[in-house]
Amino acid sequence: MLARLRLFVPTRSRLRFLVQVLTLFLTVWGSVVVGHYAAEKISTALPALSCAYDKEHGSYCVLIPLQHQMHHRIGEALVKAQQVKNAVIVPVGAADHYGAGDLHQGAPVVLLGRSVDDGSIDTVTIDNVSAGSQATNYLLDLGHTRIGSVTGPLHISTGRGRYDGMVEAMRARGLAPDPAHVRSGDFREDVAYSVARDLLARPDRPTALYVANGVMALGVMRAVIDLGLRCPDDISSASTDNIAGLGGLKPQLTRTEHPVLDMTNEALRMLAERLKGKGPPSGRSIVFRPALVVGDSCAPLRPRAARQRK
Repeated sequence: MLARLRLFVPTRSRLRFLVQVLTLFLTVWGSVVVGHYAAEKISTALPALSCAYDKEHGSYCVLIPLQHQMHHRIGEALVKAQQVKNAVIVPVGAADHYGAGDLHQGAPVVLLGRSVDDGSIDTVTIDNVSAGSQATNYLLDLGHTRIGSVTGPLHISTGRGRYDGMVEAMRARGLAPDPAHVRSGDFREDVAYSVARDLLARPDRPTALYVANGVMALGVMRAVIDLGLRCPDDISSASTDNIAGLGGLKPQLTRTEHPVLDMTNEALRMLAERLKGKGPPSGRSIVFRPALVVGDSCAPLRPRAARQRK
């Protein structure tokens, strides 16, 4: 009985899904209801996605979801409704959500930032294992051995790769992360804030955290402040990603960055080649290496008593 009742409880994920369905309706068919101008303003303001919807005057659709927050089927429905033929797509679902041909259906497509299980699609990604490894090695070089992590979803390539890089870096020095110090932040700021509060309130809290993307790093830093802790005096933090907002953080976050502009240009170049009928029959994979950017959010390990006296 309780299990059946839970089906009708408006959980956060269900509410978010309903908002995205409404967004899909307004974006694709909203111009019929409220007119082109109003529909454009609604589409731009809604947080789930933004898309050119005017089929009469616009021949393209640009899908800009908040990654990891939009249901992947909503994105697919929007693309199909807009009759998109060629695209650079950032997949937001797990790799097993996409079967062979689901994304391109014969039309040229390039995936940017993440891979899926379809060997016929061109892909431009970063070396996620290197991203996690570089950030973790920096913390290890500072003397930290009790390193925790706020990971992304481990069933997608970015989340898994970055966590694997952290584990590999620690294993190379005879260490392993404490499972109690590893929590998924789902690549979302609110979830990262919640799990970081739990991690940092532990009596055996880690001395350093590797946070697997910039959105979650914002949530982690909020948790540090709300708990009355200081970064890097009480906790060192390193991340992966370069997003708007990170540059204004104090202290400035140490992070591994990927060359977004170069990656985007490469994806567009590959798409242009496909449109001209060039390139091999099978999909190509271009992997960019991230670079470590050292900020002020990490400090050499000091005994806890010394940290408390400061």
